[in-house]
Amino acid sequence: MNKLETFAKSDAGKLALYASGALTILMECYETFVLTPKIQKAAGGRTIFDTAFMNTPEQMQEFLDNLTDEGRDLFRNTYLTSDNIYPVVYTTFFTLFLAHFTEKTDWRACLPVALMVFDYFENYGSAKMLDTGRAEPAFARFANTMTKAKMLSMVATINLSLLAWWQSRKD
Repeated sequence: MNKLETFAKSDAGKLALYASGALTILMECYETFVLTPKIQKAAGGRTIFDTAFMNTPEQMQEFLDNLTDEGRDLFRNTYLTSDNIYPVVYTTFFTLFLAHFTEKTDWRACLPVALMVFDYFENYGSAKMLDTGRAEPAFARFANTMTKAKMLSMVATINLSLLAWWQSRKD
């Protein structure tokens, strides 16, 4: 962890922090304001299952049944491609942020990594359901559990980052 902290506080680390922060914001805006509305429109206005906290297998199946071929293609080839790059970007940002604004990074650096792992499991679930066209109940619950874990980890990571920043301001 010492190397991470040293890097995060160096000029190169600060540049990587700013660059990954800017990319995190840009990618989140692209997914939220461009891709998600297009995919939801192609599914008859139904919510994408990896953006909803409480989805039942039936709701996931309804989304899949209503998704047009164009929407399926956009989801699989653009959204999921973007969502497989995005976790690396935000994990880099949050890990550098925490290392930069805390004295000792220790366990805190693991939280963004856990967030990334949950996101990748969720993406796997989405891809599998898109490929089969079925939201099998056990698999759909697994994918939704990963969505919940991702969202809760994101809230915890953001709160921990804000707390680290706030505490660094007092020094």
